[in-house]
Amino acid sequence: MKDTGKFIKPEYPSYNGLARTALIMGAFPLVPTVLICIAAILIALILQAFIGPAGLLFVLLAVPVLFFLKSVCETDDRAMSILWLEIKTWSKRANTRFWNNTYTLTPIKYGHHHHVYKRFFENSTIY
Repeated sequence: MKDTGKFIKPEYPSYNGLARTALIMGAFPLVPTVLICIAAILIALILQAFIGPAGLLFVLLAVPVLFFLKSVCETDDRAMSILWLEIKTWSKRANTRFWNNTYTLTPIKYGHHHHVYKRFFENSTIY
């Protein structure tokens, strides 16, 4: 066999199905659907204690929210995580007024951990 000197990258089986979000009936993401249903039922039971059987109608308010979930997640099962990231970054924009309306995303957590500063001073040299 002749060696061409090229490196051939080995191929491994991919388990892309492990990264997919669990969906109910192929359209409703499992965790948000369960949380919405449980919250609606608990609030309806509490309202029933105060306003009577009409409080159970609160469960019906979960139906439009579930249809929103279905419309968002029909084509992309990761749409809820993208929506959560948008909400999270939007809420952190509140401090932009202190920085001349500039919002910067970095993967490094400056100021959050002591070891970041300690490492800087350990690596610096004094002349």
